[in-house]
Amino acid sequence: MAEHSELPMVLYVYGVIVVPVFAAYRDWRAVIACCLPLTVGTFIGYWFMKEFEIGLTVATLPVMVLAVGIGLAISGMHYTAIAGLTAIPLGLSARPIR
Repeated sequence: MAEHSELPMVLYVYGVIVVPVFAAYRDWRAVIACCLPLTVGTFIGYWFMKEFEIGLTVATLPVMVLAVGIGLAISGMHYTAIAGLTAIPLGLSARPIR
């Protein structure tokens, strides 16, 4: 995965993502549904940077952050849509638009 110096940063980023997702949906399934694709995307990003010997630099960090933001937004929309079609209860701030 990442170098030892990057591991605390990655854990902080995931902590910052998990807390608002759980607060918004109040469901552990939402945390898994939103964070699992981000984890896969993170591993793919690290693999890509290692394969092409780019590394995580000041120039590549914004690209990874943008990918995480887009992935979180899309996974949140997907979870909201799926939860709206099934019997999964949503938190107060996440109601599907009908």
